[in-house]
Amino acid sequence: MDSTRVGTQAAPTDAELGFCPIARAARLLGDTWTLLIIYNLADGPRRFSHLEQATRMSPRVLAGRLRDLEAQGLLTRTQYPEIPPRVEYALTAKGTAALPTLASLRAYGIAWLNDESSASLDERRSRQSGTAAF
Repeated sequence: MDSTRVGTQAAPTDAELGFCPIARAARLLGDTWTLLIIYNLADGPRRFSHLEQATRMSPRVLAGRLRDLEAQGLLTRTQYPEIPPRVEYALTAKGTAALPTLASLRAYGIAWLNDESSASLDERRSRQSGTAAF
């Protein structure tokens, strides 16, 4: 890919970076679960039970995705010394920086995926996972 413009400066090429930033971002953010979790944390910290209910993910899958996202630096996990234990998850600056991407995907979906042929995407997704919509 050639240099692209970012503001008034040319952004480095993939060759200069030594990796493809689009491919990396797609691998990180392209998972359905990741987008659902980021979306549900956009308004502030949430407890595990809230995320489980909002996303309809199984506890095992949700716990694994939260661990992965914490390891990638997209969210933080805060455990409070209370009985019963309370754990909250919140977006980091890196996670918050992904929110405009979600807004862009939403705008794209509104503009371009509002026809009958695109409705099959919903059916395919609900058969695969049974998860909540954004």
